[in-house]
Amino acid sequence: MDLEQRIGRIHRYGQAHTAQVYNLVSADTIEGEIFLLLEEKLLEIAKALGKVDELGQVTEDLRGQILGQLSERLSYDKLYQDAVKGPTLRRTRQELEVALENARMARQVVFELFQDLEGFRLDDYKQFDDGGQALRRLLAFVREAVRHEGGVFQAENETTFKVSLNGDGTFLMTTDRDAAKRDEKLTLLGLEHPLVRRLIDHYRELPSTARALAGRLPRNGESRGAISTWQVQAQAGKGQFHQRVVTVGLSSNGERSRVVERHADETLDLEPVNEAVFDVGHRTKLVRLTIPEMIRRDLSHAGILSAEGSMSTRLLAWVELS
Repeated sequence: MDLEQRIGRIHRYGQAHTAQVYNLVSADTIEGEIFLLLEEKLLEIAKALGKVDELGQVTEDLRGQILGQLSERLSYDKLYQDAVKGPTLRRTRQELEVALENARMARQVVFELFQDLEGFRLDDYKQFDDGGQALRRLLAFVREAVRHEGGVFQAENETTFKVSLNGDGTFLMTTDRDAAKRDEKLTLLGLEHPLVRRLIDHYRELPSTARALAGRLPRNGESRGAISTWQVQAQAGKGQFHQRVVTVGLSSNGERSRVVERHADETLDLEPVNEAVFDVGHRTKLVRLTIPEMIRRDLSHAGILSAEGSMSTRLLAWVELS
């Protein structure tokens, strides 16, 4: 937030005395309405986290943390422009709610991380720097989902894409954060993007019959079996929480197969077949008992799931390769 940055610079310039900062906001203006709305949301977060002072106001440390996180997630110039177009502040309110929720979650994650460092292992967090692999997967999902919904997803260049979809209109989406900051016409691709959230919510609610398919890969060779994708949530000891998407490959006899797992990124090339690999009874046993136990062993071996911890699994997709 520009205001917070200016206040911070007062101290960095070598100020040795107490500096009193006054932030003046014009009453009965859109700026004032947005300011009051922001204060209202900040107070809600502060009450939920127990970060209010003796006067019932937001504590300064929480205010600085939330506003600092918020500056990376919200364009105030765009917020004012949208507010002028829509005096009811409906869109402004929605954008503030999304941005503040992201900022609150970021602050809470940092807070929980430093509560107990005894079980902290740097190796557990190196996976988040995956060289852009997660972003590429998200981009592939959005591209296929938009096309499946009858829309158009067209690349303008390596990082910018034109998206047209009934009900959402036409807009430009980019994977370049800096470009999105410079150009108000660009929306940043991410999990918090309204279109991405809607598509993810839609496909999360697919019935089980729409989560499974069988086919043949043109270059598969003799790798018959199944590729299953799972959402895994693990509650370890001392309140540590882990969530990830796990791929498990099985051979045709139901044993773990790394060879089959390597075909996970090729499933969009499936060709139709007449027969599946497993019968209903065998498939049900694999999904309900065998694979969850495989995942549990993997998490325990990695030190993520302790003996006193708990785990939940949810099948996202099942693809049988003939």
